[in-house]
Amino acid sequence: MLFIQHWQNPQALSLIVLVMLCAQCYLAMLLWKRFRARALSQKLLAQTPLPPARPFLVRVVTAHSLVFAISVAITLLIQHYTSLTAFIFLVLINIALLLGLRHYTDYQIRRRSLIPAVPEENLQRIRVNSATGMRHLHPVFMAGFLCLMILALMMPQGQEQATHFERVPFQVIVLLDLSQSMNAADVLPTRLEAAKDEVISLLSRNSHDEVGLIFFTNDTFVRSPLTVDHSTVNAFLRAAHTEIMPGHGTDFDRALRVAVEAFRIPSNEIGLGTHVRRIVLATDGEDHGQSLQETIKMIRRHRIQVDVMGFGTEAGAPVMARSGAPLYYDNAPVISRYVSAPLASIAEATGGIYLHYGTPEAAAKALTHAWDILRVTMQPSKTVALVQRTNLYPYFLIPAFILAIGYAVYPLFSIIIAQLQQRRRRKQHTTPENRP
Repeated sequence: MLFIQHWQNPQALSLIVLVMLCAQCYLAMLLWKRFRARALSQKLLAQTPLPPARPFLVRVVTAHSLVFAISVAITLLIQHYTSLTAFIFLVLINIALLLGLRHYTDYQIRRRSLIPAVPEENLQRIRVNSATGMRHLHPVFMAGFLCLMILALMMPQGQEQATHFERVPFQVIVLLDLSQSMNAADVLPTRLEAAKDEVISLLSRNSHDEVGLIFFTNDTFVRSPLTVDHSTVNAFLRAAHTEIMPGHGTDFDRALRVAVEAFRIPSNEIGLGTHVRRIVLATDGEDHGQSLQETIKMIRRHRIQVDVMGFGTEAGAPVMARSGAPLYYDNAPVISRYVSAPLASIAEATGGIYLHYGTPEAAAKALTHAWDILRVTMQPSKTVALVQRTNLYPYFLIPAFILAIGYAVYPLFSIIIAQLQQRRRRKQHTTPENRP
């Protein structure tokens, strides 16, 4: 696993503190059982009265607290080093601390001042799970599973792999309408779900372009700046719903202004055949904002085209809440109708393309076709390097899944082995040479 070069989520390393706490609790439970077993054995043998358990508990609790504090301190120091070597070092330190804690507690149990020595053959009669000789595998399965899950949650990645190609660089900002009217079901399953599917289809057909994502109602939220990581943008799109934005209306003016500001390249560097910046507006056409005249002028001055994908029907449909209940206003259901005029005017004024949603992926195909024609008519301006890393977390999830299965199956396997050993002992006692 030394091929790991990067961790996407190194903060997950702090979860090892939780694992350490669980391991200490498990160890304390086992040691307490051992302590009670010795006490029970002494009571059965009618030996001297038991000394008080309070000093023992105070010493053990103090030792556990000290070990946990050391583990937390070491984790805080090492979590800044995100290499696999640091993780292995941290795990080994915690294992050493647990072993030291176990031996210290066992020493406290065996001290003559606490509990007198008890013959080992008496302890064998009250020990649990000693028949198989494999009683330590159960915590090993759990510890391995937790360590591998922490490594997977840290999102390990391999070396960077750059793909170089010549192309006209497109920068695309997606404006997704999350107003309540997008829950209308005149487009199945809803306007919003259709818009999300269409945008994801569009991005999959233009996987080498930089893309950003902005959610808007009468407020605006930049969900993702420009990036080539389409998988992350797609995840944001799939998780989008109308309740994550505070407003209920729709303001195209504010959303378009924020989209213009989200582009990273200065406008004086944009020219024919160099860079192309486009805004994809996915909405149902209802606008409750201000006039768009000044915003349209600013967009044209920055040489940005706005492509519009409209969702809905002119007949309209009742507006539904995310829970599925219809919305009412003045004791009447709210009906949302598709408005095409402002959308068509925005696309025409900025040199973009207006598309009305009809069948799935039709708008995405048409817009991709128009972009491909534009790319052909323009000369590639530069060689673009698409840098990506290989996700390695599946290499940790698979063995973690195997260990989880082992942890679940181990008790049954242990019982089966114990029964087989018991049958073998019975057969040995019933052989002719062992009979009286």
